[in-house]
Amino acid sequence: MTYRIGAYVMDTETARVGQVVGESASRVILRQPGTGLEWEADPRVLRLASRDEREAIGVHSNGTSVVGHLAGEDSVTVQADCEECQRLGRAEAEARSASNHSRAADYRVLARRHLRNVHGVAVAVGA
Repeated sequence: MTYRIGAYVMDTETARVGQVVGESASRVILRQPGTGLEWEADPRVLRLASRDEREAIGVHSNGTSVVGHLAGEDSVTVQADCEECQRLGRAEAEARSASNHSRAADYRVLARRHLRNVHGVAVAVGA
């Protein structure tokens, strides 16, 4: 089964919930919410995460999730159903994984601005 980008799935092999961020050959690339850690999984061991499993990792039933950062850094809440929110979250995570903390901070600023201007959500630094 193919999962859409942004879907939350349970990797039954590792017992972890991850968000689908892409595909690589015959594997699905997943990101662990709250940490930015990524791994690849065989699609045959994946299933959609239950509501309880999603809520246990901080994905709220109203479609928002908390995107975590390195220890001590800010978090940004993004809309799960907004392509621009997801794009900014992925770009910020990629910058962090490349240890480009300045660029990651720029993407967090852009995400907060987008949330305020498009979704009407005011996000304080450190919130």
